[in-house]
Amino acid sequence: MEIIKTDAIPLRSMKYSESSRIVRFFTEERGKVSLLAKGARKAKNRVPMDTFSLMNVVYRHKPSRDIQLLTQAELLNAFLRIRDNMGKSAVAFGICELVERTTEVDDPNPKLFRLMVSTLGALNRAASNPRNYYWYFQLGLIKVLGFGFNPESCVICGKGIRDFKPISLKFSFQYGGIICPDCGVDESKAAPLKPEAMKVLQFLYSHKLEKLARLKPSKAATQAIDALFWGFLRYHIDGLKILKSKELISRI
Repeated sequence: MEIIKTDAIPLRSMKYSESSRIVRFFTEERGKVSLLAKGARKAKNRVPMDTFSLMNVVYRHKPSRDIQLLTQAELLNAFLRIRDNMGKSAVAFGICELVERTTEVDDPNPKLFRLMVSTLGALNRAASNPRNYYWYFQLGLIKVLGFGFNPESCVICGKGIRDFKPISLKFSFQYGGIICPDCGVDESKAAPLKPEAMKVLQFLYSHKLEKLARLKPSKAATQAIDALFWGFLRYHIDGLKILKSKELISRI
């Protein structure tokens, strides 16, 4: 048996008994794990383990078990400004659901964990436009999972997109980038990009979290970027089903 101490973010939880819960965490050291929190539902023992909060947990790890025993939990950041805002909450739930659906149990990914923490922190501080942070996270997730993504030049011939009319460009899910008209593309594996959507994509690709509040896309561009990221993830991740948070985020 090994004692593990690590920072963690609850992705979801379920009732186990009248007094206990099973909480699925994404941890910095061990990736996704399920922990039994005994007594978590008793008021006098309750340490908040709400979805998308930042915690430090200690648990006993036995390789033969699918569910490990949580022995200690400390709340580090509840991201209260996210919880007080419906749009921010929808994005935070979306981030957690994406991590739940795209990662494997006991598969450490410290870069993805740090991306979650930094994105949730920036979302917590944001004054407006929470959807921008969901896009930023999706782009970061794509990079961390090792999929190519290049919105600045044709991924086949290397020509910069400024050499072509923006209306003629498409984003290829298969190749992970822009395909120019000269190179062609399988229409079923690509998303058309109009000029504004292209600019939004390039902004997300080249700017840091602190700059995201500047981005104020139209409804049409918003729908195009949503479709692009979702189409890309569905193409590359087998069995990825519609997210429960998708409808909530669409209302922002």
